[in-house]
Amino acid sequence: MYFTATVLTKGKKEQFGFYAENKKEANSIAKLKFNGIIIKVVEDTEPLEEQFKRFKADLLKNFSKKKIKQDGLISAIRQLAVMTNAGISIHDSLREIAEATDDKAFKTVFTKLADDINAGHALSASMENFRYELGNLTIAMVQLGEKTGNLDESLYALADMLRRDSSQYH
Repeated sequence: MYFTATVLTKGKKEQFGFYAENKKEANSIAKLKFNGIIIKVVEDTEPLEEQFKRFKADLLKNFSKKKIKQDGLISAIRQLAVMTNAGISIHDSLREIAEATDDKAFKTVFTKLADDINAGHALSASMENFRYELGNLTIAMVQLGEKTGNLDESLYALADMLRRDSSQYH
């Protein structure tokens, strides 16, 4: 949502536009972001110029995303299953898979996943950032594997499902 804050600074009123989830968050943001006395914070209509900027940014963000090739994903999921089953850490497995590919989109996704794991994030949580590239089924199966403690089994099952799916279309 778009909000406008009216702020009194150095004896004059100024208005600032910004985004927030709700009125409460808007008030908090205004207090942190703007120096002076906050007179009021109101929900407002987003200026056309801002709408255009946001639309352009979203368009470019989605345009730059590339779907990972299905065969590459299936192969990577199977490799990840084999490596985790063999006791290799998820971080090392992801890093190894990322380094072994020439596909730029693939390398970017798997490198970021490895970095996120290294930073202490769950694999499924990190994959949420790549829903477009990896697909809903991949994320759901990884979540299932994490919940049950059988990630390698979930990954094997996922690779089989993806293989069956892709063979239907070829």
